[in-house]
Amino acid sequence: MPTKFVTLKLGIKKNAIDGLLIYIPTGSNTAMITTKNRFAAAPVVISRKNIKSGIIKYIFINSGNANACTGKEGHNNAKQILNTLSKKLNCSSDQILIMSTGIIGRQLPIKKIIESISDPAVASKIFNLTLFLPIAFLINDSCSILFSRLNNLPLRKSKLKLSLSLIL
Repeated sequence: MPTKFVTLKLGIKKNAIDGLLIYIPTGSNTAMITTKNRFAAAPVVISRKNIKSGIIKYIFINSGNANACTGKEGHNNAKQILNTLSKKLNCSSDQILIMSTGIIGRQLPIKKIIESISDPAVASKIFNLTLFLPIAFLINDSCSILFSRLNNLPLRKSKLKLSLSLIL
């Protein structure tokens, strides 16, 4: 199965796409490079642990809020997102990488995010998407993610660069 993704409106940014959920095909190799900062954000800490599971099935990315410098509550919010997604997507929460970029020091609007990803359409969209059209997903003013897929051709550009993490 090819890489698939769905864009989301999580409610972090007003009336904007601020989330991305990517399906990683079985057998794919996943690697992650993160900050060396001793005070890494909750998503970085959790994803470092999850990448060690050896099987990553999804990557969840939100923009507009870095979930950094948010303490135990920020960590719990990231775990709540993963637990909700894992139930919807029939996988373990440690098979999902979570990444956030945006404002530092502000708690995620967790109720809005959980409502968005609890929408039954989210899980069905990712599995029913068969044709990918070029789409740019704006992360912040200086960083964008570009996916191109037409007529089931291989991804032309699949490097995701975030301010906190880089997946190759």
